[in-house]
Amino acid sequence: AVVSTQSTGEDDLDIVKLDKLSRVLAILNPDDSKFWNHRKRQFLKHPTSSLLKSELDLSATSLKLKPKSAEPFNHCRWLLGKNPNAITEQEMTSQLTMCETAAEAYAHNYYAWTYRLWLLNNFPQFISLNEELECSRKWLETHISQFSAMNYRFQLLRLIVENPPSEEISKNYDIKEERCRVFTSEVSLVSELVMFYPETESLWCYLKLLVMFCDHQTIDYVKHCKKKFSGLEKLDNRFALRFKETIIAANFF
Repeated sequence: AVVSTQSTGEDDLDIVKLDKLSRVLAILNPDDSKFWNHRKRQFLKHPTSSLLKSELDLSATSLKLKPKSAEPFNHCRWLLGKNPNAITEQEMTSQLTMCETAAEAYAHNYYAWTYRLWLLNNFPQFISLNEELECSRKWLETHISQFSAMNYRFQLLRLIVENPPSEEISKNYDIKEERCRVFTSEVSLVSELVMFYPETESLWCYLKLLVMFCDHQTIDYVKHCKKKFSGLEKLDNRFALRFKETIIAANFF
């Protein structure tokens, strides 16, 4: 009640004290949007680069206490959306580290991965797709039940295929062939993980996503999938049965 959305309440308080109070409350209770909204209003009055950095750091601090809180991520998204030219390579590294730390601290952290995807889509000049691909591969191999991370990797693969380097375009780049190459490799990776962890539903869901996305008319891709799936036929759990039913119903083979 102290940090009110009513301007009359704010006028009666010392601005410095109110700033400190909202900072503490945002850290202790980051799910309450009114604290962040107050800080947004204050930022708009003095939108300096130092204050931007301070607000981003505040969000990172609050996530250390409550890593699966949406509001700190929303605050960062709002700040960077309002100041896209203020982002630097160093700050982008900090933002990606914040996402990884939050995802590591709280399993199935949807907010961390969707914010990371937002960064990727809005600031591609600061993010290496190949480095992200390698980073997400290592994450996938050690966090096999986190579908939010798998969805991020799937979107990353799509970006790699649909946005080739300029030098590739001049070499008669074939998006169909590149899609086959990229997703063939991914099917191999996930199929091997499924063999090791057959009771992990998220892996089966991700494998289904990979299969249904690719062009079914790509002969090499279909052959590769058949080869990989033949090894999965001996698995007889409920996830394997659902997977088989899905690809049969879709006339994949």
